[in-house]
Amino acid sequence: MNAKLKRVCIHWTAGGLKANAIDRKHYHFIFEDDGDCVKGQFPPEANARQLKNGDTYAAHCAGGNSWALGVAVCGAFKGYKGGTFTQKSLEACLKFVAQFCKANGIPINEDTVYTHYEFGLKHKGTDSAGKIDINSIPWEPQLKPHEVGNWIRTKVKWYMANP
Repeated sequence: MNAKLKRVCIHWTAGGLKANAIDRKHYHFIFEDDGDCVKGQFPPEANARQLKNGDTYAAHCAGGNSWALGVAVCGAFKGYKGGTFTQKSLEACLKFVAQFCKANGIPINEDTVYTHYEFGLKHKGTDSAGKIDINSIPWEPQLKPHEVGNWIRTKVKWYMANP
């Protein structure tokens, strides 16, 4: 049987604006401040299965790594540890997510394309509960944390329709 990824979890690294070794260990693809994409240490296929303790994979979303691609933008929101992620990095990330979902037949909805913040809200019994990535967009300050995921999915759908 050919295993396929079924979901995409979107993160910020909470670090600097360039990918580092920790980022590469935890995410499949990392988008730096200039929009450049850096591949992670583990290929997406490492997560394309039901994972268990002792497996080797990109551990990006506690309780939600099985069947899930992990992508991240470098940085965070203004005032958080690593500084602000850039519009260029997020746009490059969302365009990539659109292409990935289209190529892999993944529909765009809150169960298949989501932020780590959203996963934590839905899965309170995991270590992802309370994660805040991504719950704000620096250039869209009017968005409330619970609105960010829908904003992201709207952008992904737009990129899917406008490659």
